[in-house]
Amino acid sequence: FFNDMERDLGWMNPGTLSDIDVVSGKKSSKIDSAQAFSVGLEEKIQPVLSSKNAIIRISAWVLSKGYTSISSLVVDYETDEKSFCYTSFDLDPFVHNEEWVKIEFGIYVPRKLPENTSVKIYFYNPSATVPLFIDDLKIDFVSLKDELDYQSIEGVKIPCRK
Repeated sequence: FFNDMERDLGWMNPGTLSDIDVVSGKKSSKIDSAQAFSVGLEEKIQPVLSSKNAIIRISAWVLSKGYTSISSLVVDYETDEKSFCYTSFDLDPFVHNEEWVKIEFGIYVPRKLPENTSVKIYFYNPSATVPLFIDDLKIDFVSLKDELDYQSIEGVKIPCRK
């Protein structure tokens, strides 16, 4: 799944699209305390994965308008519109004031998921003074072999843990 932010693709929070600052094209997703949740993807897990051993790889360009950031990337699993596995990834170590930075994040999909599980993937920024811009958001659902060597890949986060 890819969103270059140039038009509303039916993803969550299209009201955050802005032309203030971009890495490519003419729009990005701007988030701050007024609109804290970025353009994001909500997708049913079942049709996009063919293995119980799977990861989600997320990449995007981000720009902070400050030297520190309280922003995070969120991966939230839900069933019947209730969250049961929320994982956030703090962006502060990676963002630089007024500089576009490409971030990449990998997380395992929980092995045992209830039927009709959806995943929501978005950025969150509650700051009133330091906006965050997101552009060229790419989300890959990757089915892996269900072998021990593929169940603990270095750098890929285990879900539902801070």
